[in-house]
Amino acid sequence: MTSPPGKKESALPPSEDAPEKPTKRNLHAEADESSLNRPVDPSADFETVSANPEYFYDERRGRYWHRTGRSEWVDKSETQLRRWLKQQGIRDFADRKAGEVVSPLEVELIDAETDRRVFYAGPLAGYREGVHEMDAARILVTRSPRLLDPRPGEWPTLAAWFKALLCAPDDEVDQRPYFHGWMRQTLESLYAGWWSRGLFLALAGEAGSGKSLMTEIVRIGTGGRVAKPYRYMIGQDNFNEEMFESVLQLIDDENADTSIRARRQFAAQIKQIVANSEARCRGMHQKAMTLKPVWRLLAAVNLEPDNLMVLPPVDDDIADKMMLLRVYSGFEYPRREAEKRALFERMVSELPSYVHWLLHEWEIPEYLSGRFGITHFHHPDVLEVLDETSPFERLGRLIDAAILVRAPEWRGTAADLERVLKAEDNGLLRADRDWIPQPVWLGRHLHRLSAKYGEHRYSLSVKNRLGKQWTILRERSVAE
Repeated sequence: MTSPPGKKESALPPSEDAPEKPTKRNLHAEADESSLNRPVDPSADFETVSANPEYFYDERRGRYWHRTGRSEWVDKSETQLRRWLKQQGIRDFADRKAGEVVSPLEVELIDAETDRRVFYAGPLAGYREGVHEMDAARILVTRSPRLLDPRPGEWPTLAAWFKALLCAPDDEVDQRPYFHGWMRQTLESLYAGWWSRGLFLALAGEAGSGKSLMTEIVRIGTGGRVAKPYRYMIGQDNFNEEMFESVLQLIDDENADTSIRARRQFAAQIKQIVANSEARCRGMHQKAMTLKPVWRLLAAVNLEPDNLMVLPPVDDDIADKMMLLRVYSGFEYPRREAEKRALFERMVSELPSYVHWLLHEWEIPEYLSGRFGITHFHHPDVLEVLDETSPFERLGRLIDAAILVRAPEWRGTAADLERVLKAEDNGLLRADRDWIPQPVWLGRHLHRLSAKYGEHRYSLSVKNRLGKQWTILRERSVAE
């Protein structure tokens, strides 16, 4: 009997004893069962499992992620994925006579959209490639950080460089333990695969001292990626998805907004990054979701007041979340480009030994322990310049110029002080009068002035129904 055109008969009759040949779909199901249903270690921050070697459905973007033959993850539209599945030999039409409602290719798409659905897909700061469970949501990390392979050895060039940059010429201040502690805590988190807090580190120094080179060394040591989050942190950008790919969040003084509004917004974001484990990921035209990235915030600025004003005022709310290091100009850099390149390559070649020393040889001193892993440190030179540019110091100068120049003593509430400083006949410039903040901020600035200069100059004398009454004395009247 001749078979109809287009239909082939099996060369062998079916046998009940013959083992069923696994289908492509069954193989996927077995891979899913083995890779996604592992027992979770309750002591771990997150569970990492091997990703399915084929593809996942990204719910936020409505796209599919496929691993190529080069073990790289690429995202595809449904049309692109259909072409790829057809290339793999998966039939794209349903066999109605066999009772199929949808084609095997469509079954693959349905499986991806249900069994292999993820709520986030892409690189995630501090996480290795694979599928992770995060707060009952499955995410697919598509690229691991490029961490160095630690190995024992010497690192003389880096050692000499750290000493020149972080030690005062007179040896009175040695900031190296604070930098090493900050790096040690970061690397422990990345190599062990768990989340940890980390202080905001600011490097301030003269131009050409090596600040930019230090940020490059940190970038290589923490996985090779860097993000520039400044515009988002001061409210000039509504989307922050780029931040979630990189451990290193780098701030510099380029196009910085030094207004007090921007600096306070920056301070609020610093507190969120340092103190909170979770962050809201917002991408354009995409559903926002909460993730748990491993972030380290690093700023490199010049020591001049105009450049340092990119940093927030150091008040009680943020002081313990900031590490302020001064970078000295004590290292002699070569002038020729070839020699500069050779120096950089030598430093990079020593990095694996430096990382090994931090992780396996160096013991963190007890005095470095703090609330956020490493205790904060503020170099007095950097803190002095920041204080000079701070709002409370500006307020003190305006009080001296507008009030205490005429009388040795003034008494009143913060609201009274606002009215006096905004009066047109007080001798202040229009820009200074416009700057005067609201009474609640004036009160906070007076507390800062009292903490720095003493209650003999700024004292909270009386609290009554009119509000908090302040007494402010002229400096020379104290001497009298």
